[in-house]
Amino acid sequence: MPLLSREWKTVTLRSRGNGFFDVLEQDSAYQIASAPCFETYLNNGMEDGYWDIEMYIPVQRK
Repeated sequence: MPLLSREWKTVTLRSRGNGFFDVLEQDSAYQIASAPCFETYLNNGMEDGYWDIEMYIPVQRK
């Protein structure tokens, strides 16, 4: 299956922690797919003291 045809969930994390992955693993409709992830940095964490990022995690229906 080509990567472009996969479904993607988008989440913006504004704090530390892996809570998103815990929630996704418990999701009854989706599971993490075996495809590359990527992230977009929305600020400079070295200047601001925190990182504001968007993570794009490939998912597929269960």
